[in-house]
Amino acid sequence: MVCESEVRALQDAIRRLEDLGISIRRVGKEIRELAERGELRREHILAYIAYKKARWVLIRCAWRLRE
Repeated sequence: MVCESEVRALQDAIRRLEDLGISIRRVGKEIRELAERGELRREHILAYIAYKKARWVLIRCAWRLRE
């Protein structure tokens, strides 16, 4: 399957966020709320960065397929 490793990376990042109790549908809002309450931890930040990076890598892979 094309972009298989990218899809797997995104699934892993989503799983990490969910393990921390963060809904993927509200990820940005939940991260902001944690920061406002002073409850944002290193694990949250790393999981969020992994999610954002994996998402963009998958988007770039799909874009290359269109060309």
